[in-house]
Amino acid sequence: MKHPLPVIIPRLSIGVWGGIQPDRLSDLIDGPDDGLQARFLWFWPDKIALRRPARHASFEIGKAALQKLVELPLVPSDDGGSRPFLCPLADDAADTFEEWRKAHFAVEVSGALASVFGKAPGQVLRIALVLEHLWWCGETSLSLPPSRISNDAINAAAALVEDYLKPMAERVFGDATLPEGDRLAAVLARWILRESPTILNARDIRRKARLPGLREADKVRLGLNVLVEADWLRPAFNRAGESTGRQREDYLVNPKVYERRDAE
Repeated sequence: MKHPLPVIIPRLSIGVWGGIQPDRLSDLIDGPDDGLQARFLWFWPDKIALRRPARHASFEIGKAALQKLVELPLVPSDDGGSRPFLCPLADDAADTFEEWRKAHFAVEVSGALASVFGKAPGQVLRIALVLEHLWWCGETSLSLPPSRISNDAINAAAALVEDYLKPMAERVFGDATLPEGDRLAAVLARWILRESPTILNARDIRRKARLPGLREADKVRLGLNVLVEADWLRPAFNRAGESTGRQREDYLVNPKVYERRDAE
């Protein structure tokens, strides 16, 4: 922006891949909606167990596929240079895309999520174009590069957006905009359901559980208080009916939490 002359980069395309902590994500999403957040494909998947890969990638196959993409021909442009070739939608693909787009915009969303959903049609088209070329470059037989985006590619791209990317965005913009106490309580609640303790201690949670966002005493107390209000936890008492003391900060887990989990 401060350069004295305009910097022109033909066909600028930048791919960004990275991660961000939930607390920092909340700060980003709570800021002004300048359209930047809507340009990312968001992922917040459930944690899965690590496992050793059962297959090995083929370097030769990958190299051959990449070479086909690198050698895609450019076509002359009006300014004497060259430009990428156009790859329009096939007729049936255009009909499918139009039907999906109408259904997509019929869904009412608000806030920052509305900006994310507004980018979805363009993402479907770009993903379909990528899929079409990935299918082509993965073929071992000789064939010409795609000249049209097929109906199969549009269906596959729309399915990816509907069944995965949109739910991921809803989760990101939902969880990240929760009040801090609710967000910390959700982390703690998932840990409780996984570990099934009958009693837990605030200090142990901070020092032993090592949960994200729950490393400081005030953060742990904030999450615990939300779960107490939700009737997940109850302060522990001794036989005389007296509290075991704020120094220990023991909490009993409501048995109904596990009864409901096991019933599901």
